[in-house]
Amino acid sequence: MDAALFVCLCFWTSLLCDGTNNMTVTVGQNITLECRSQVSKNDVIEVVQWSRPDLKKYVFLFRDYHYNDNYQDLLFRGRVQLSDPEMKNGNVSVVLKNVNVNDSGTYECRVIAGRSRRRLVKRQEPEPISIIELTVIEPGRPHGHTGGGDKGGGDKGGGDKGVHPGGIAAGSVICVIVVVSMILLAIKLRRKSPYQLAATL
Repeated sequence: MDAALFVCLCFWTSLLCDGTNNMTVTVGQNITLECRSQVSKNDVIEVVQWSRPDLKKYVFLFRDYHYNDNYQDLLFRGRVQLSDPEMKNGNVSVVLKNVNVNDSGTYECRVIAGRSRRRLVKRQEPEPISIIELTVIEPGRPHGHTGGGDKGGGDKGGGDKGVHPGGIAAGSVICVIVVVSMILLAIKLRRKSPYQLAATL
């Protein structure tokens, strides 16, 4: 019973806590890829990595306290910049200018702050704190049509499209509630005697 409960817990946690956000935009837009690091006031953000798994080089790299284009993919040269150069409150979102169909893909944001930078020396990549699935469509395709056709349902506004922080926060709260509820259920079942457990089943 414990093993089955553990598997169930892992399944629902992975399902509800998936941090991937979807964006659908049209060619030529300037868009914001949202990412916010939960760093303390005393920590200094030393490395910001925006990458795509299908590319060998970075989409954007901030290291040694400045933007570094030596390891940036040529596709993004001159088109990516921090939305807040001071990275206040851990805001490491980037603006991607003049998007095209080749920009479609999965974007991952990683941050190294304070003492955690020593992990980079060991060549151990930090886990992504934001994952965005970007789809760029041609202007001629129906945009804002919800009856099918557009991947991701389309964007009625037609303007800059980012991941709304409120949606991310709400998803995180729901995820925490589900995980805590499952853990409390596991503890409750563990305390029951075999006869009580059989009765509940």
